[in-house]
Amino acid sequence: MPTFFEMDLISGQIDYFGYIDFVDQEADHQFFTFGGIHLDAKDPKDGESYIYASFIHNDDLEIVKIKNSDKTIKWHYQFHTDSTAIGANLKEPMFILPD
Repeated sequence: MPTFFEMDLISGQIDYFGYIDFVDQEADHQFFTFGGIHLDAKDPKDGESYIYASFIHNDDLEIVKIKNSDKTIKWHYQFHTDSTAIGANLKEPMFILPD
């Protein structure tokens, strides 16, 4: 399951640890996160702080916007791809190495 946390950069202390879980616990879930997380300190529309996270869930790309103050999901998008073409359409991330 996708996990995220807030850490104090000076002390290294973890201030909050959370995860995203799906309601249907009977189904088989496969997650791949690849580090797609962004903290928007001040949204230009409403001035609130949001966490944006993206991950792959059962061959679908999921993107969520989470309100940072109370950790509620503001919106969620799911992009479904044909599982037979998943390798052709999605690139698997690799390490960035200096030349």
